[in-house]
Order: sequence, then C-alpha cells, then structure tokens
Amino acid sequence: MPFFFMDIIRSRQNPRIKALRKERRLKKSSQRIFLEGPRQVDVAVSSSIIGPESRAVLYVEEGLLDSDFVQKILAALVAVAAEVIIISEEVSELIASTSSPQGLYLELQRPSSPKLSLSSLLRPGRFYLGLDRIQDPGNLGTILRSAKAFGVDAVFLSEQSCSCFDEKVLRASIAAVLNLNLYENTDLECLVKQMRLEDQDCDSLRNNPNFVESPALKQDSLIPATVFALDLVGSNLRTFNRDLINQQANLLLIGSEGQGLTPKLKQLAERSLRIEMPGGFESLNVAVATSIALFALRG
Repeated sequence: MPFFFMDIIRSRQNPRIKALRKERRLKKSSQRIFLEGPRQVDVAVSSSIIGPESRAVLYVEEGLLDSDFVQKILAALVAVAAEVIIISEEVSELIASTSSPQGLYLELQRPSSPKLSLSSLLRPGRFYLGLDRIQDPGNLGTILRSAKAFGVDAVFLSEQSCSCFDEKVLRASIAAVLNLNLYENTDLECLVKQMRLEDQDCDSLRNNPNFVESPALKQDSLIPATVFALDLVGSNLRTFNRDLINQQANLLLIGSEGQGLTPKLKQLAERSLRIEMPGGFESLNVAVATSIALFALRG
C-alpha cells in the first residue's frame, strides 16, 4: 500500500537539513551515522540494528516515492517508528556526499557492540582481527566487508585507526559495519597480553567500557589464545594447518598501510604468517592482504 506525505523540504536553509549537515561534520565524535544510497540503506533495514532505539530518520527524494523498492523500505521503517522526511532534488544534492546523488539517505544512532569478558573472548574457535593504525577509510571498509564475509567474531581497532563509522568506511564496506562486533580505541598490546593470559591487571582494558570483569575463574579453566601477525616474513600462509584454529581462540594482527605492525606487537605475536607471492612483488595492499589471509584461515 503506498504511503503519502504532505510536507516536502525544499529549502537548503531548512533547520533540519542544517542540523543534519552539522552533525555529519562531527565525524568520529558523533553518535549518529549516515548511510547513502539504496544498497547501504537496504543492508541497514535488513539488519537487526533497526528499531525504535536506533532513532532512524529516512530522507527520500520526492521523485523516488513511487518506486517499489522505496515503498518496501518505507514499510519496514514505519513499522519500527522511524521518521520519514521527503526532500527535493536540490536538497538531495546538498546532503549527498557523492557526485551522483542517489536520493535515499538513512540517519541512525551508532550501534554498540556487546560487552566482552575474558571468558567470552577465549572460547575455542573464536576468531578476531586486531587492526593497528589502519587510517585509510577505503582500506578499512574493505577489511570490514571481508571480516563480515568470513565470519570474524569481533574486530578490535587501535586508537590511531580511523573510525569504523566514517561515511567513506561505510560506503566501502557496503554497511557491513552494521553487522559486526566492533571495538574502537583498543589498546592492542594489552589485549594480546590478556588473551594470552600473560597480564590480567591491564588498566587500559579494565577501564574500557566495552570490557567487563569475568567472574572469578581458575587459570587452568581458560585456554590462551593464539596470536598471529600478518607480516612479510614468517610461515607460509598456504601451508598453515587450519585445524589448529578450532582448538582455541585466535587473534590475527594487521598493521598499518605504510609501516605494518609496531615492533612491540610483532614481538607479542607468537607466530608470524606471510603470503607467498610468486610474482616477486614486494607487498600487497593491506585490505587485499587481509582478505587473502581471512580466506586462507576462514574460507
């Protein structure tokens, strides 16, 4: 059944549009995220994060209202008490971040991931990514898209990494960000030590709101995680025995685009893995390398 809306925002100076643009400029500090285009919006609407608590607002260009796809999106969002705002083509061009506006935009509350405890982290078979200083939004988005595709249980990002909710990251990941457990501003050195049961008194994790204290556990009731570093040297990824992954939790560390992992993180990793390159090229793009590693370990 078609939906009918009376008011259409046509002015570029409308207070609602000005407030939206101001919120988007906050970027990393904003608690709202902005999705653009049918593909991203469809992924979001199909996910479990859309509900009254997400305070979703859909902006639709008036010329798209008769589309069957838009009518389906409207029905799904109205059912969860989302707000729908109709905009003119001129306003659509103003709020679009690309040169070819697609006329469909979704603003919603940034999703939060479940709190973690050491006992939940160390369940056998769990697989995690630790991203150290990944600063290019396109690379990060591609990595997160691959993480979702290969069933990564959670992704931990260092403080120096760009935000998972940057609009360029959302676009590159095709909104896969919305269906992943993400933990930004993580002290990766501390995380590695805790997952290897080498340091249970790490303040930077204990004070992190994403982590909760585990109930008192006997040390021998937990199995230390295996920590891998993806590097230019190390064991050949192609010949790695994947059966080992099911015996304990696993953390794969990925370093920044230009510098790789910090020397300390390399030292903390108990095993380095390399991608064999018969063509003799020096290195791969970090997103490509991560995707290959995830396919080799999880595919």
